[in-house]
Amino acid sequence: MWSEYRHIKLKLLILLFGWIPFGIILGAMLPLLFHSYVPSYALAVSYIVLLAYTALRYALYPCPNCGLSLRGRQFYRRTCPRCGTPINKGSG
Repeated sequence: MWSEYRHIKLKLLILLFGWIPFGIILGAMLPLLFHSYVPSYALAVSYIVLLAYTALRYALYPCPNCGLSLRGRQFYRRTCPRCGTPINKGSG
């Protein structure tokens, strides 16, 4: 179970930090290739939707002990805010 949580967290971090190079590609390269900004807008909106979906999955991921979401959890927190279960510990 925690392996899926770590995968979602890694995906969220990649999406957050990948926005800058992705934005440069969208702003500089695609208009030269397609002679229009429409593909750039479509890809930017798609990227933002994917980022929001991943952030929502990360925020609402359920604790395996109490079953409630880890909502409001910060990246640095090591335990569930409700029951105190260690996060990312154990197999899964």
